[in-house]
Amino acid sequence: MRPDGKIAIGGMVFLEYMDLIDMHHLPSGYGLAILNPDGSPDTSFSDDGKEVIRFTDYHPEANGSDKGAGIAILPSDQSTVFVGFTMIGHPIQNSCGDVGVAIIPHSPNQVSFARKDTIHSGDWKNLYGTDGYSIAGVGPKLPAYAKVSHSSDKPQIAKENCDWPNALQRPDSTTSRIAAHYQAKSLSVDVTVDGDAARPVTLYLCDYDKSGRSVTVKAFNPDTGTWLDTQVVVDFQNGVYLHYHVKGRIKFQLAGNNPKGAVLSGVFFGYENSVSFVGKDEKTSGNWKGVYGTDGYCLAGYPSKIPSYAEARFLDYGDILEFQYASWPKGAAPVTATSAFFTSSPGDNALQKPDSDAGRVARAVASLHTPYSQCHSGIVADVVVNDHQPKSVALYFADFKGAKLSMTVEAQDGETDEVLNSQNLSEFHNGAYLRYTVKGHVKFRIKDNTPEDSGTVISGIFFDSARP
Repeated sequence: MRPDGKIAIGGMVFLEYMDLIDMHHLPSGYGLAILNPDGSPDTSFSDDGKEVIRFTDYHPEANGSDKGAGIAILPSDQSTVFVGFTMIGHPIQNSCGDVGVAIIPHSPNQVSFARKDTIHSGDWKNLYGTDGYSIAGVGPKLPAYAKVSHSSDKPQIAKENCDWPNALQRPDSTTSRIAAHYQAKSLSVDVTVDGDAARPVTLYLCDYDKSGRSVTVKAFNPDTGTWLDTQVVVDFQNGVYLHYHVKGRIKFQLAGNNPKGAVLSGVFFGYENSVSFVGKDEKTSGNWKGVYGTDGYCLAGYPSKIPSYAEARFLDYGDILEFQYASWPKGAAPVTATSAFFTSSPGDNALQKPDSDAGRVARAVASLHTPYSQCHSGIVADVVVNDHQPKSVALYFADFKGAKLSMTVEAQDGETDEVLNSQNLSEFHNGAYLRYTVKGHVKFRIKDNTPEDSGTVISGIFFDSARP
């Protein structure tokens, strides 16, 4: 327990699928999770409250397996100290260990990079800057929690009023834009975000003169000089947004990688994250083609086809399992790590294969009680819709095992973890889609409702621009 009431948990984590028979050969690291006093992830520490340390990375003879010995909290600044060792030699025979120590500093100044947006050019309204902005050549409108200080006070204006699509929209106009930026071989901007929570902060860069600029953007903790993040942008004549989460004071240093130098056109605060529940579909079952996913999809165990406006991934799950069908009773055949359960009737609840006109596959991202996976606190379907307009997002669930699973699906603000919508789901052996409209960053946290902790599953995420 840290002096501020937050909880630090450390231990070994496997970095690949864990087969109990061969677990000694698997690469592993030492994981740290920071929880708030109520048990929720501390997103000011990292996006999901977790980090992995690998002593292996610093030892030339390491075999990839790290073991953790313990953690301690420094009372001076609440930094976390890892103590562990990395294995050397054969994973089982004649192996030895070399001790490692790592310190994860605790600082009020924190930054994490979220994403790069090259789609929206100068069209920032109704997407970025929902709380405020600082735009070159325009009077700033900053939220009460923020401060901005540029190394140069005199922006260069390429065109005062224009209709260039890469020029930023003027805040006070529905038609006019301004092409302006701070420009130097090297420049910086100090951004301060007050409060206990990290906030969305977005930088906009545009090479208005199409001169082939290349710029490196580094984020520093100005109090310690610690280098926290680096991004490189090239070919950005159409504009690029760099989206971060910031807490405290962060200095962004922009350096030109060629004689043309660095540029910065705007800093934006806030980002709209919204979700509304549309309804439940229990009729379509696994027959999703032509109904869902016309823009793209993210399916368990398949390569994703995600639209350019979106991001999607599964977090906090145990395994990706394939539920195979057979004519013998459940459990009568050998069970493997990728074919954990059997049932006597396939049905249509298995999703159609995306790359085939025939055939289905019953796969799920799962946290279940099996010999090969342990039940976790709940899967997260992490979704970003980075567009001015909300998009249709459908999540597909099927209880392939017939285990009478019962789950709650909470739609959370991806920045603050505030619960925006909650749906209960049970008796979904035949499959069920939960349909939403989403804008911004939303995390769908899937929780187990059963007293025996039967587990949670999800098979797919589908994206559509418009649905009735």
